[in-house]
Amino acid sequence: MDTNNENLIKKLTDALPELCTTKDLVGCGIFKTTPEAIQSRKNGRGPEYLKLSLRRIIYSKEAVIAWLHERDRISKARFNQSKEQV
Repeated sequence: MDTNNENLIKKLTDALPELCTTKDLVGCGIFKTTPEAIQSRKNGRGPEYLKLSLRRIIYSKEAVIAWLHERDRISKARFNQSKEQV
């Protein structure tokens, strides 16, 4: 893994509570805005979550970190693929 990404994920791991809200994910910069986080969740592109009620969504820290690692792998695979096509 890229050292910069590794450092960023480590900082997020330290900063996130064990159970995160959408506001937590926006606050630490994982998403730019609440609507962006909601859209990612609705489209199935965000971290796994638990819907406690109609308006209460939580994410485990573990799920968020796993999602970040997966996004990092996908990003690197796309980058390597584009280099091979050139």
